Amino acid sequence: GSQIPVRYDFNLLADINPTLDVLGSEPNRFVEVGGLVYFSAFTPTHGRELWRRMFDAGRIHVESDERRRDGSRMWVEGDYICFYDAEGRITGHFGIQRDVTERKQAEEALRQSEDRFRAFMDNNPAVGWMKDEQGRYVYVNKMFEQTFRMRLSEWLGRTDFDPNAGT
Repeated sequence: GSQIPVRYDFNLLADINPTLDVLGSEPNRFVEVGGLVYFSAFTPTHGRELWRRMFDAGRIHVESDERRRDGSRMWVEGDYICFYDAEGRITGHFGIQRDVTERKQAEEALRQSEDRFRAFMDNNPAVGWMKDEQGRYVYVNKMFEQTFRMRLSEWLGRTDFDPNAGT
């Protein structure tokens, strides 16, 4: 996905990639934490909590379900780190945000496909299973479990030649 870098100098927004404009820059996108103002793609309360967590831990990774300026859905993944002086005080921070919408859409499509497959197989009156290239069980349907009186978890990773297979 595209990266949306944001650079801060002395706790001021110093540089922002134009790609960030897709999220908008309305006043409600900025939150105050400890007297300083920061950009947040979250609600003000959630944004303040995330900034505090980052300052406490020194770094943070977040994923958020956003809306583009045009109202369409956008998933953003961000990594942020703090910069420190010799005395250990935070002097600034750096963050990179990535548009991971395509990855999230692919994950959702895969989840839906797996759900459809599982529903089909579990409602099939035939015994069904899948094995990997080494002959190990990676999936068995409900009829398989009922017929052999063993749960999927007891079959996973086994072959037909393993001791106690199917018992």
